[in-house]
Amino acid sequence: MRWTRPGFRLSAAPRAAFAFSTECGNVIPENMTPKVNFTGGRRRPWVRPDRELPDTVPYERIRTGNGEVDADMSSPVLKIEDLHVSVDGKEIVRGLDLTVKGGEIHAIMGPNGTGKSTLAAALMGHPRYEVTGGRVTLDGEDILAMSVDERARAGLFLAMQYPAEVPGVSNANFLRTALNARLGEGNEIPVIKFHRMLQEKMKQLGIDPSFAERYLNEGFSGGEKKRNEILQLAMLNPRIAILDEIDSGLDIDALRIVADAVNAVRSPERGFLIITHYQRLLEYIVPDHVHVMMQGRIVKSGDRELARELERKGYDWLKQELGIVDETVGAEV
Repeated sequence: MRWTRPGFRLSAAPRAAFAFSTECGNVIPENMTPKVNFTGGRRRPWVRPDRELPDTVPYERIRTGNGEVDADMSSPVLKIEDLHVSVDGKEIVRGLDLTVKGGEIHAIMGPNGTGKSTLAAALMGHPRYEVTGGRVTLDGEDILAMSVDERARAGLFLAMQYPAEVPGVSNANFLRTALNARLGEGNEIPVIKFHRMLQEKMKQLGIDPSFAERYLNEGFSGGEKKRNEILQLAMLNPRIAILDEIDSGLDIDALRIVADAVNAVRSPERGFLIITHYQRLLEYIVPDHVHVMMQGRIVKSGDRELARELERKGYDWLKQELGIVDETVGAEV
């Protein structure tokens, strides 16, 4: 049992939420003290804040474990150089290079088992994925030297393919704790200001206000879970957003709604890395660059027309063109 401070013990649900967030790459460290107590199922009353903060979280206020990041929009936001990643002793990512600048959307496509989701997990610092070579920087800072929560505070965000349900933790409590973790000690956002910001973001994304008090993803449809991931993205204001198969399991109507939400949070300062199997998502979220990943590396890059060509022809023609032996490098997790 983990105690966060003397006389205070988290119930099972909040503890699960914080541990889950650490493992999967959202902001909250496992040992972070939440700002709301859970006592007999009733929340303590809100306290009026004594100061105001801006409606958005400016990038210059975001802290990493190595100090503050002063974002330079003219330089690459995320730079991956010769990255190698192994899982259980087997190499999955085999020398991948990629540069993402602010405002750009990069889509990574490829067959199952080629290392796409492994790349996302490794970037976020999942402990199962061992980086055995290469370099990854975010705004010039070496993220491979950072812990998971330090990477998140530096501005890296992962929207997961299968968001977990966490009973007992409301979206509002989860998001406020995550945002305060990203802002850093002494810079916490006042409650009233936070709720004003949350309502504005939900309105922007077309999300029902009742989402704020619902338990994290509990009873949500597939589309609602994915939109909730985008709400987290909008609130946390990351520099790089990794969307891992956010179109998975969605019908066409839900896909359009989620795509509209992603487009609503696009900005010149933020880069996107979208991992998908299918071209249909890219009809609604127009990428600047499309990359095909096979055998643990990027083998071809282009624009949206490349995605359309893959939709028409599949991947076999590209394997033949490049002389690639049909081989998967490992199961994606």
